[in-house]
Formats: sequence, C-alpha cells, structure tokens
Amino acid sequence: MVKKICNNFHFNILALQETKLEDNSKQCVKQICGFLSASFLASNAVGMAGGQLLIWNDAFLAEVHSQIGRFFILANLAHLCYNKICTFINIYGPPNRANRPAFFQELKILFSSIEGSVFITGDFNVTRGLHERRNCTENSIDSSCFSQIFAYSNLIDLPIAGLEFTWSNNQTPPSLAKLDHCLISKDASSLFPLVTALGGERILSDHNAKQIYIHTTSFYLRTFWFKRQNFRHI
Repeated sequence: MVKKICNNFHFNILALQETKLEDNSKQCVKQICGFLSASFLASNAVGMAGGQLLIWNDAFLAEVHSQIGRFFILANLAHLCYNKICTFINIYGPPNRANRPAFFQELKILFSSIEGSVFITGDFNVTRGLHERRNCTENSIDSSCFSQIFAYSNLIDLPIAGLEFTWSNNQTPPSLAKLDHCLISKDASSLFPLVTALGGERILSDHNAKQIYIHTTSFYLRTFWFKRQNFRHI
C-alpha cells in the first residue's frame, strides 16, 4: 500500500513511524517505497513495537549528515538540482507515559539546536490540550509540558488541510486526537513560502497520512504582458 501511494504521488522523501519492522535491509526498504534509487535511516522496532524509517530518493537528494536519537531520525540532505541543504526530521513519541519525560527532554534539546531550513513530521503521541482531542483523555501535566515545548520552539506548525484530527480509534462513536504534526523552521518558510501540508486517508492505520508539498517555483500571469508587442512569440 505504501509503495502504491509513493508511485501515485511521486514523493522524494518518505517518513514512517511505528513501522514494526525489525528488518530494515535495503531490499526491504525498496519494496516499501518503490524508489529505484533509495537511501534511508532507520530505527528498528523492538518486537512488534515502534520503529521508524526516513527514506529519500537519492537520484535527487544526497546525505550530508545524519543522526539517530531515541525518538527521532535526522538527515541533512542536499538537493542535487537546486543546490540547497535542508534538514528533515522524523519523530515518533512513546505511546506510554513512562517514557514521556525522556521524550520531552530530547525534544527540548532537538528543537533548541535547530538551524537553517528544517522540516519535521511525526507522530508525537500526545496532545497539547482539549482542542486537540475529542472523546478521549490526556494527562494535563503532559499536555502542558508538550504545549510549552511547542511555544518556545520558534517552529511553525503547518495546518494540515482537510484534517482537524490525525488519529482515530476507529470505533463508534470515535475517539479523535491530533497526534501528528508537520513543523517547519522560519528559515524554511522564508526559503519556501508556498509550502503546504495536506491530510490523506487512514489506510491500514489508525493515523491519517500527511503530505508536505515544497513548492520551489511559482508563476504569475500579469495582464499588462498582453500589451507587449512580442508577447505571443515568448
């Protein structure tokens, strides 16, 4: 299913959380994404829990630097056509409360060290308040701590078009929450002012898919161009 989505939308970067994969061989990754030329970073699942993948098409992107933390994967990638270096971070927060203090501490350190054009996506497994959940509960202390980390991060939380919530327990009536975010740095916003995030369907998962579109060029049609004598020959 993931391979089909990649082929339909022609992604150059793919971030997966909770892969449940203990085997992250190159052959396995190629089968997942369908890229003919793929590089990746991975943190393996433990048993049937956790696991992350950050995959990119190395026909267009080259790795400059990488780092794997307990709850994140980071890659500095250079675009081979546009000569731009951006940082891409995949985050997977712990589903159990016992590991949240360590997760919050790692987020603080990670967010405070961000420089340049940075794109972050992931499943944080915690909400910032009542506005991000419906028919489900959250520890108020964890919500407050998570909200403060966001507030001091200086990151832009992109609205995910078409989605108010990104997770559902798929019951009737459903419990809903916004556990997933698409974040960018201010430098990234300046470099790519037309960047957008779109929500997708829940396919074989209790989370909705997310897509970040990085528009590198824009075209404007000015009416006064038609008054130029040689416009039709351009």
